Amino acid sequence: MRATTTQDACDLLGTLPLPLPLQRPPPPAGPSPAAPRPPAPRLTRELQGLLGPEAVAAAADEAAAAAHAAARRATAKPRTGRPVRSWVLAPQRAGALGRRLCVRRWAPRPRPGASSGDGSGSGDDAGRIPSAHPLTLQRTTPPLTVRRDVYDAALAAPGWTYASTTALLERVHALMMRWDVVHDGWDGPESMEALKARYFAVVRGVRRLDLAGGRPSSPGRGPPPSEDPWSSRALAAYRYDADAEIQRKRDADWLARRPPALVHDEKALRQTLAEWDVLEQRWDASRHAVLAEVGARGAAHADASASANASASDADEDAVPAPIERRSSRVPRIRPGLLAHVRILLAQLGLPLIPFMLTAQSTATYARILANVQHFIALRQAQAATALLIVKAESQRAALRRVVAQQRRVAQQRRVAQQRGRRLSVTATRLGTGPVVE
Repeated sequence: MRATTTQDACDLLGTLPLPLPLQRPPPPAGPSPAAPRPPAPRLTRELQGLLGPEAVAAAADEAAAAAHAAARRATAKPRTGRPVRSWVLAPQRAGALGRRLCVRRWAPRPRPGASSGDGSGSGDDAGRIPSAHPLTLQRTTPPLTVRRDVYDAALAAPGWTYASTTALLERVHALMMRWDVVHDGWDGPESMEALKARYFAVVRGVRRLDLAGGRPSSPGRGPPPSEDPWSSRALAAYRYDADAEIQRKRDADWLARRPPALVHDEKALRQTLAEWDVLEQRWDASRHAVLAEVGARGAAHADASASANASASDADEDAVPAPIERRSSRVPRIRPGLLAHVRILLAQLGLPLIPFMLTAQSTATYARILANVQHFIALRQAQAATALLIVKAESQRAALRRVVAQQRRVAQQRRVAQQRGRRLSVTATRLGTGPVVE
């Protein structure tokens, strides 16, 4: 069957074919106009028939969604067409960094036409951080120099000469106060602590001479030397105690060389202290509970006494009480032995004698307090006895378990021996060299 061609289609439609150059026009040279957006899909008749009464609600929702999309398009920010800048790892340069130190940071890629002064251009300033507070730190501190006359006048020390002191200052400055390296390359018999003490003594003497000469150590204009905080901080920073440093090293060496038994004992001691802390906290909680109970009862007794006295005074404003009533309202004196006994019990418990106990004059109140304290002591003793019984029961149970386990092992060994003997007997019977086993 012959395939259908364009000529056949033109014959069927009754039209003439266009020439080849005119069938597809060339694209325009300028920017092509934006293609119109397709209209939003609407409800068709078939969909309305399927939805039925819900078609009105669906149409309303569709209209609301279309209005919301139109509002978003109207309030959207226009696109400026600015290209996205890429980021690179640029070297960071600052005066406080050393020459051999290379630090890099993420920074925007410099533009081709940007100047080198804004921190993003090319050149030596490309890696600098644009900031309102430039880094003004010095790369290294200036070396400490001492004149010969100043040394002879105020800095001389036995065992040290001007040449050795100058060499020490230069070495410490060159090695940036790495004292292990300084002491390793030192030719003299001095120890590391002696070198440290000598260096700090010289620096402190120089700072003190600067203060005496009226030259504050802070840069620029500053307060008088006696009120200069920078100078006082510098003098306090250059204090060194060689004996304390030696003792610290000895202690550190002793801690590093402790025997395992001592470490185990220290661990057990720390665990015991932690347990005692827990017990002390529990005891404090119990003591506070007893104090709160005693204080509440004392406050209630004081309120009751005050209310009784107030009612009696209101009732007896116009009448004088009879002698019999006054004798009956008297509070009997407390026994001194009871108060002493309460004080002894409270001292044993660690409870203070509160003012209510000192001012109360009622034997019944002290009797109740004594009963509460004795009950508390009995409760503590019962708890201790119960704990001891529990420990004994646990130990007996553990011993019984060990005995039972040993008996089981003996029985198992006996059964194994019996089985082995039976096997040997059967083997001997089969070979005809032993007794017959039925």
